[in-house]
Amino acid sequence: MSVTIILQAPNTATITQTGAVSATIQQSGAVSATIQQVVGQGVSVQNVLPNSVTINTGGASGGGSWGSITGTITDQTDLVTYVNRTRTSFDMQSQDGSTFTIVVNNAGQLLVIPEGSTAPVITTLPTTTGTEKVWYTLAAIAGNVTGSPTPTRTWQWQRSANGTDWANISGADTTTYTLVADDANKYIRVQQTEANVLGSVTASSAATGLISASVFTSTQWQNINPVTWEALTDNTWN
Repeated sequence: MSVTIILQAPNTATITQTGAVSATIQQSGAVSATIQQVVGQGVSVQNVLPNSVTINTGGASGGGSWGSITGTITDQTDLVTYVNRTRTSFDMQSQDGSTFTIVVNNAGQLLVIPEGSTAPVITTLPTTTGTEKVWYTLAAIAGNVTGSPTPTRTWQWQRSANGTDWANISGADTTTYTLVADDANKYIRVQQTEANVLGSVTASSAATGLISASVFTSTQWQNINPVTWEALTDNTWN
């Protein structure tokens, strides 16, 4: 036997299949259809928004040997779209029950994120210390950081002629920076970057004052231990 039912608002139809029959339902208004199907039967549903269709493939008792589809399908393409969608992450459990999330970054690397991981956050700004004069050394003091797994830290010193527009100083990527002649009458700052598997964050220190020029145009130092005044072996006065 084959049954075709056309529902129009505000009608509601409930169909229970108990034999080897086939049912086709076409919804054309704001109607509601409930279908209960036992194993071995076929159901075809044509759904036009804003209709809703609830399907239980296990019959009135629910379940079924192949599992069941539950919930509301607002469009007949929703299920196909869901199954075929691109997954951005997968959750997996280790042998001890811990949950790990697997993702692929933009470089194509497979990343495993432990349960409870958090992205890095720099909660206080980094600072600099030292004499703001050419040939003297500045040191960076890191700001406070949160994040799990523990973030990896990198540094970058920068120079500015006006205190607003900044450029990286080539090779200046450690916790200390010795001021050179090019820094005279410029401003210096340091950037702190923290990164873990969930991302990275960067914070900048306040700018130094205007860096003072040296009384020498060039200075060479000799390793003498202990250091005495004779350590200054070559100088050219401005």
